[in-house]
Amino acid sequence: MTRPLRKLAALLVALTLVISASNGVLAQDKKAPAAAAAKSPQANAAQLKPPSAQGLLVLIRSTMLGVGHAVNTGNFAVLRDLGTPAFRLNTTPAQLAAAFSDFSRRGINLDPVAVITPVLRVPPLVDNRNELVVEGRFPTKPLEVRFKLSYAVYRARWRLARISVQAVNLGDQPARSNAGAAKKPQPKAESAPKKK
Repeated sequence: MTRPLRKLAALLVALTLVISASNGVLAQDKKAPAAAAAKSPQANAAQLKPPSAQGLLVLIRSTMLGVGHAVNTGNFAVLRDLGTPAFRLNTTPAQLAAAFSDFSRRGINLDPVAVITPVLRVPPLVDNRNELVVEGRFPTKPLEVRFKLSYAVYRARWRLARISVQAVNLGDQPARSNAGAAKKPQPKAESAPKKK
């Protein structure tokens, strides 16, 4: 090998080592905050804030449209998969289908939630379980859609933790979901991971 080629080879080896070393440092820097957050959930809880108004609207609409798609297709697996690991572990698609059976039976169409702005009953808040709680209604007609949704952070995103939805005709009985909250059907609409 000629002298210039040896210098070039040595330079490439040195450059490769520098790049490899810096990648290792960057990877450690990225992992360090995650490890610290895992060790200190209280510190992390203090930093949890509700998303922006637009982010909140996206969360609410995407969840409600997910419910609508599940009711329309009878496939509740995707709705379940939008949840936190605890929600997915403790809530089956069959439980969700049973909880929303009155919506299916009555042919309730939730598509209007895509274009109607929800009215919040109370400002969103992060509760003592570190869940973002959002409660309100869509002033749709002929049925008003009421909801109480809870989200928990998983992999830096708010994911569904609990769900309660009602479709109310003020002159009629509300259609309610009770997604996986109890072993027998109950009149209130809720879904949450079971406590062990």
